[in-house]
Amino acid sequence: MSNDGRLGNLLEVWTPWWFNQTHNIVIDDDSKEKTAQPNIVADIPNMSSLIKSKPSFEMKYNVVNVLYCYVFVSRLHNGDHVAMATESTQDIMDLSMVLGQGYSCGSVDEAIQLCLQKFIGPNNYIETTSEFNFAMIKDVEKIIGGKVTTGTSNPLHSVLCAMSDVYYMFKAAHKDSVKVAKKVEGSKRKEKALEQKKRLFGCVKKCEFLLSWCQTYGMALVGLAPELEMVYTLLVTEYEAMSQNKKSLETQWNGQIRPRKKKLIEEL
Repeated sequence: MSNDGRLGNLLEVWTPWWFNQTHNIVIDDDSKEKTAQPNIVADIPNMSSLIKSKPSFEMKYNVVNVLYCYVFVSRLHNGDHVAMATESTQDIMDLSMVLGQGYSCGSVDEAIQLCLQKFIGPNNYIETTSEFNFAMIKDVEKIIGGKVTTGTSNPLHSVLCAMSDVYYMFKAAHKDSVKVAKKVEGSKRKEKALEQKKRLFGCVKKCEFLLSWCQTYGMALVGLAPELEMVYTLLVTEYEAMSQNKKSLETQWNGQIRPRKKKLIEEL
């Protein structure tokens, strides 16, 4: 069924909330309520209560990195990213060097490229298409560009919704990790469970910090929309040129593998 596409037809593809124009509550076939957009964290701490000095100018690029991972994982889990918090947060930590390794990005291009590199090579994160990977850039652009109809005049509403959703995921995953750490037996397994709990707690605090930054300095993100569009255009242009070159070579070779050269001189 998976090979002929029938399995895919059984699964209804989730429409991301940043494309939903109504933002009403939707009732699905199982009568489970799903909000069309995440709730913004109620008590986002003030930035001045977290740090005394002004945060780094490059913080906005870190947010772009996290948002790219968020829209990717949300689509990967077909909208069940919060319900599958443990799996979703692991995916984000694997994909985002900002949350997973504490890395700080220096540009929009680097923020995106760090994610795209996870899809390249023999140790790729997950099998995807280039078209899909590039489309996630447009998702991020839509969220930070204030193009989502939110019913509010706050241009940062969508950004705060997205970052709140990331926060909720890590909060839920950390809560589950606490339960696992209490139940698990064996010194090695216990140590691993405690390490995962500590790592998730660190991510919760990072998400809290990024939320606070977005609330105070988030307007800096809106100005990154043109840069995201430029990165998207360059990547698509390069990909199309490579694809065209590949087709040209395959036509010359009459296949996908370059034919072996015939020996001009052979030893007798």
